[in-house]
Amino acid sequence: MIITDDATYRDDELVYVDPENRAVVGRVEWSKNGNPKSLERAKEEDKPVEGKKGERRKGSTRKHYPFGTFKSMRRAFLEKKQKNVATDVTLDQVIEKAVQEPYWD
Repeated sequence: MIITDDATYRDDELVYVDPENRAVVGRVEWSKNGNPKSLERAKEEDKPVEGKKGERRKGSTRKHYPFGTFKSMRRAFLEKKQKNVATDVTLDQVIEKAVQEPYWD
């Protein structure tokens, strides 16, 4: 897997993204019938299977990289999101300002 630099993509290009590493994996590849190919992640066999002893996990354990336009993937996965930002403005101050300067007028 080759992780490339984010600066080489336009906002409207379709790219695969690795959400754990917050990096672009590559451009979306297309199949012969015109559908995008699913890019499978490397298998993680070292994680233990939860459940009873001897029980097999049902369903698919394969995981794929999400894809979309570079602009939307950058917003969703690549940019660090801010946690709850503490503000020093109270609700009463905000309501007073909203009454004085309503944006819908």
